[in-house]
Amino acid sequence: MTGSTRADSLARRRAILLILVVLLGLAGVADGLYLTRVHVDYELGKPTDLVEVCSQWSSRGCAVTSGRFGSLFGAPIALWGMAGAAATAVTAAVAWFRRREYHDPWRGTAFALASISVLASVVMATLSLLEGSFCPFCVGWYGINFALGLLTWLSLGDGQDTSLGEMARDATHTPGLTALAVFSLTFSAGYWDYGKRKSSTYAELQPVVAAMVADAIAQQEKPLIFPLRGIPTHGPEDATLTIVEVADFECPHCRRVWESVRDYSEHSTVSVRKAFVHYPLDDSCNGGVDGMHPHACMAARAGECAHRQERFWEYGDVMFARQNALERSDLVSYASELELDVPAFEACLDDDASMLEVRRSIARALLMSVDATPTFFVNGYKFRGAPPASWMPLLFDNVLKQTAAGATKVPGPPGTAAADRGGSPPGGPADAKADSKAVPPGH
Repeated sequence: MTGSTRADSLARRRAILLILVVLLGLAGVADGLYLTRVHVDYELGKPTDLVEVCSQWSSRGCAVTSGRFGSLFGAPIALWGMAGAAATAVTAAVAWFRRREYHDPWRGTAFALASISVLASVVMATLSLLEGSFCPFCVGWYGINFALGLLTWLSLGDGQDTSLGEMARDATHTPGLTALAVFSLTFSAGYWDYGKRKSSTYAELQPVVAAMVADAIAQQEKPLIFPLRGIPTHGPEDATLTIVEVADFECPHCRRVWESVRDYSEHSTVSVRKAFVHYPLDDSCNGGVDGMHPHACMAARAGECAHRQERFWEYGDVMFARQNALERSDLVSYASELELDVPAFEACLDDDASMLEVRRSIARALLMSVDATPTFFVNGYKFRGAPPASWMPLLFDNVLKQTAAGATKVPGPPGTAAADRGGSPPGGPADAKADSKAVPPGH
């Protein structure tokens, strides 16, 4: 074979490889766009066809896309992958026109980009293992990236210098700068689409949440008002909004409500008072439930011990953040981290008085007709379960809006002087006890 014939053969082979790289890069862009849109729907808790497709193929849906590893610097991880795929496709397309070059910096740049994508796929696949979820579109993205890495490597040829120094030089010249520009433009366009879709989806959710609040209000003739003396509270007694969470520190969904209430109270323009009632799903202190959460009673006692030292809310943040570590030694360690009086804390854990306080809290929950966690009350209106975190601010705002505009006037927040004055107020513990007879304790 002559040198010219061999060069033609290599150019044809390289042309096919680079075309495949371009096509796979475009497939990566499409997959990234899809996963970014799925991220929006998961983030806002909107059930859509996009989410359903993931759920049909994976029991946990796109848990990586939507979960704790789904974002990087505030942008969906899929958006970064989409921009990288676009940059790889463009550099490969330019390299196609230069396919006869013995050494081509465009091919080297495409290979460098694909190598970064392969590394990212290894990281994300590891995170998928941690989450126990393998959405087909995420797995497809991993496959595309590995294929890009292989094809760009095969397209290099024997004469291509792939040293780190040479790739660094390519990155600072036209090929690298072009790739950076394509990456930036694609990322910016994708982020704009992400923001637009997020805004429109949020607007669509507002009537859904409003209907949910209206239904909760309609199911109660009047809001349930009960005194808050003796239980953990935070916020002014005359707050516009009072939110009472009935929860279990070992309950994952309770954590979502806790964090949503905390964030809303910190950022809302209205005054908020929050309160907490223990209802551990642990039969060692709550005989009305099956023992679903074996550490819940001890965690509730620890919460009461932190409450004695006026650090309940900080301590609760730690327990919810570390729900998988609620052994006694863990609870004492958290008290030490928060610089509580540890000897007093340990004595409290062993004191029957802390268990008595937890049992009182359970009794209070039963009087409030609570039979599952999480349950929360917003100005006396009962909500069961944990709506998506993005719905919670809308829910709180809608309670205020609908009760202010409706015929039913919401009484003063529980625990105020008006609510605590002289015996049980209307809808208070006496009424709640009567209602609770029809609701057996459960989980």
